[in-house]
Amino acid sequence: MTLTGVITEIIDDNKPGVDGRPPIYKKIATIDLMNGQSANVEFFRELRTFLSKGFKINDRVQVECKLHGRKNRLKKTFNNVIAISIQRI
Repeated sequence: MTLTGVITEIIDDNKPGVDGRPPIYKKIATIDLMNGQSANVEFFRELRTFLSKGFKINDRVQVECKLHGRKNRLKKTFNNVIAISIQRI
C-alpha cells in the first residue's frame, strides 16, 4: 500500500520489555493524506533512524507500508500500518 501526504507529527513510542520480551523502539509519523484523512504509520529499526534524521514536519512524502492485524492477550484487536520505505516528493 502506498500513502502520499504531508508529515504533521513525529513521536517516539518506545515500550519497555514486559514478561521477558525485549523492548520495542519505534517512531510514529502522522501523515495527512490531503483528502480529509490521515494515517499513523509506525517506523521500526533503520527506518526509525532514517525518519529521525532525514525528515521533518511539513515534508511531503510517499510511504510504502504494510498492514498488520493482531490480537493481544486480552483479545483486543489492532490494525497496524507499518512503513517499508519512505521518500520525500
